[in-house]
Parts: sequence; structure tokens; C-alpha cells
Amino acid sequence: MANISHDIRTPLNAILGFTELLSEKRLKATIAYSGIEAIRLVETMAFDLILMDIRMPEMDGYTATQVIRQRLALTTPIIAMTAYTMVGEREWCLAVGMNEYLSKPIRIEQIDGVLSRFVPSVALNATSSATTHDTVGEPALIDLAYLEEVTAGDNELLAELVSLFTRDLPRYRLTLFQAIEAKDRPTFNQIAHKFRSSLNSLAMLGIAEQLKALENEDAVFDFELGIRLASLFQDINRGVTSLEHQLENRLTK
Repeated sequence: MANISHDIRTPLNAILGFTELLSEKRLKATIAYSGIEAIRLVETMAFDLILMDIRMPEMDGYTATQVIRQRLALTTPIIAMTAYTMVGEREWCLAVGMNEYLSKPIRIEQIDGVLSRFVPSVALNATSSATTHDTVGEPALIDLAYLEEVTAGDNELLAELVSLFTRDLPRYRLTLFQAIEAKDRPTFNQIAHKFRSSLNSLAMLGIAEQLKALENEDAVFDFELGIRLASLFQDINRGVTSLEHQLENRLTK
């Protein structure tokens, strides 16, 4: 499990994208919105890794790290994250007790390197779990009977549907997360409703139903909704991969 301590002013889309990246590694992320909240979390929960934003409200990452190291006497690896690459900053991060320093935007290769170096057992389990999950879970994302009904075995039609879907996917993702950040429920519901039609056209019926549930007016329209949406997009990406494999198999027969 990883603790992400970040500046609350960081765009929601960026934070959710980062938690989605960790989730793809089969790591559960717990988010703190300030240095003080980060300390409260590590006092009550055990973490494999702490990703610490240097600039946060109430208490910065430097001070939070010193408290974790000196008052709490914890040795959990702490990785600094910052968008500001000032001369000597990495050295200062290491001096206050952090283990490594990453500059934003964080890339997946950097996360892989951090996991391999500081929590290799988690990195190994994440890789193994991801492989198993993708192999076993992919078919359930697509209703194959419905897909056959929609395409009637027409490979060109399936290829066109996949192409149109992947073309529009980034726009749907961006506008949905922007609506959450702006707390714009009408826009969110309008875009989600339209996006569900695209999901249904590619036989992602279960995912479409889950997205429909997020349109519920009684659902809390907050960061947790964004986390659930990020999880859906992980399944959507896997669904697209599954469809591409389906198309490849059809073409090679």
C-alpha cells in the first residue's frame, strides 16, 4: 500500500491519473491532502511506500518527513515529488530523511524504478498479479455474444468501431474528470450518458452499467467519485486491449 501526500491545489485529473497508474501496479493508494494529514495516516496505518509532495498546505513535505523520521521513528521509504527542480533540492530532501527524489510529471518508468529499489517484493507481486488479472479478467469485460450480434462477424465493422472509440476515449476521459473537478453534475451526466452509448457499441455492457450508476443524483459528487471513475477507465483500457486481441485473432484465422 502506498501513501500519496500532495498539494490540494494539484489538478484532480493529475492526481487521479497518478492513483490509476499505481492501481495498474495492483497497489492501493491512500491520499493525504496535507503534511499534517499524512502524519495522521502513517500513525494509524502501515504503508510500503510514502510519496511525499514537497509543497503542501499546513505543513510542507520537509517538515512532515522530519516528524515521521524523528518523532515517529518510522523507516518507511519516503520519495519526494515536486514540480520545482531547484539546485540542491534533491540533496536537501535526502538530508531531512527522504530516500529519493522524483520531479513531476511522474512517469511509469520512475515508479517501476522506485518499486524495484525500495519495495521489490511489492513490485514482484504487482507484476505477477497484473499478469494473472489481465489474463483471467479480460473476457468478462466484453459480452462476446452481444459483440457478435452487433458486428455480425464483420471484421471491418469491428475495426472501425474500435478505431472510433479509441479516437474519442481521451476526450471523454478529460471532460468527465473536468466535470468532477468543477462539481458540474449536469455536464457529467450528459457526457456519461453519451459515453455509455459508445461503451455499449463495443459490448462493454457491464462497464456501461457501472458508469450509469455514477450518474445517480444521490451519489456523492466528490473525489471518491473520481476514484471510482478512474477504476472504470482502467477496465475500459483493458477492454479495448481485449477487443484488439479479438480482432487480431479473427484476422489470422
